[in-house]
Amino acid sequence: MKRRSFLTEIFATAAVTAIAPTSLVYAAPRAYNGETLLTIAARGGWDVTPYCNPKENVKGEKKINYWANNDNIQRVGGISYAPTGNNEWFFGKYANRMLVINGIDAQTNSHDTGIVHSWTGRNTLGAPSITALFAAAKAPNLPMSYVGAGGFNPTAGLVPLSRINNTEQLQALADPNSVSWNRDSSIRSFNSMSRIRALRQKRLDRMMARTDLMGRDRTNLEAFNKAVEGQALLKTVADKIVNPSWDNSLRSRMDVALTTFQTGVASAADTEATHDFDTHGNHDGRHHGALSNLNNDIDYLWTKAEELGIANRLTVVISSDFGRTPHYNDDNGKDHWPIGAMIVMRKNASWTNRTVGLTDSGHNAMRVNLRSLQADNNNGSIIYPKHTHKALQGMLGIESYAQSVGWGINTDSFNFFA
Repeated sequence: MKRRSFLTEIFATAAVTAIAPTSLVYAAPRAYNGETLLTIAARGGWDVTPYCNPKENVKGEKKINYWANNDNIQRVGGISYAPTGNNEWFFGKYANRMLVINGIDAQTNSHDTGIVHSWTGRNTLGAPSITALFAAAKAPNLPMSYVGAGGFNPTAGLVPLSRINNTEQLQALADPNSVSWNRDSSIRSFNSMSRIRALRQKRLDRMMARTDLMGRDRTNLEAFNKAVEGQALLKTVADKIVNPSWDNSLRSRMDVALTTFQTGVASAADTEATHDFDTHGNHDGRHHGALSNLNNDIDYLWTKAEELGIANRLTVVISSDFGRTPHYNDDNGKDHWPIGAMIVMRKNASWTNRTVGLTDSGHNAMRVNLRSLQADNNNGSIIYPKHTHKALQGMLGIESYAQSVGWGINTDSFNFFA
């Protein structure tokens, strides 16, 4: 079979197909009801010293936090927090669902490198994100197994990625034959769609019966055929969206992720909080509000997950490019600093309501013993993203899969999730 003829025929098939491209939809039709993973990237580099790694000022040194002039570090259970914004409410409500990992050294002040390092555990391009690994290990053949609703989404070719930033896009993808401004109306009639589907299936069957297909052509055609089979499952997504919106806020992106989890068409999703974290000027006035907004959005996420009945199978990972300096600049801002943190949240987990990882009074990472997680300058190690990702792979049950596809992390193991 000539390649030009094949391409002409497959494009003709796609032209009469009212579904999204196969790069977005690659599916088997069975709904997924297993564990799910959602990440929240606090884009820009968050300051954790007025948040989950609070620091008071040191006499004779530059001020780390103005809030520490009059207030002290607060604590709930095994988690310390700064008395700023709505932290008291947030940590009081969710401490029993979170593990805080402090003192993570991103080894960079560059946004691009920090993002790659934070979400893959490696500081060079090419590796898959933790979410891509999870989706590929748990349910790679879902219609939208890996949803990129913002954030950093490298797949390393392990699983298709669906980039969907709002519920209007999700609705259009799930039910492409409906009119966007009137979902009760259809672009094509039922009879027309039936004829299109019959023609499409006939053409697919004829093409699949050829014995001269090249390997890649057959793989692409099989992917297309599986996508067609997933349409019925995708329709359940459209039925769950009540008021589709073009809003690209974090909550809308969370809605995309949660809806795909609830309907069983996805297992993993990345989201992104663009709450003005890159505060080189007027740090306190901007950053404290950004953290409070993030807290509100995380609360929205868990509240809705409970309403949808999926909270018990949801893991949430929150982190950022890196941290911010332990002092203010001339514009009362804070600049880039490699030391940051990660928060991992899960309901009813044995490892929550704890803080691991250590920083000194100047917000420098300290060496930590791999087993005891206590300070150990002699035999301990600085925590790097490779350590958090190795631990995440183990906790999520995907470490063996990661090793099998060449993306395991061969480094020391910290006992974070004991």
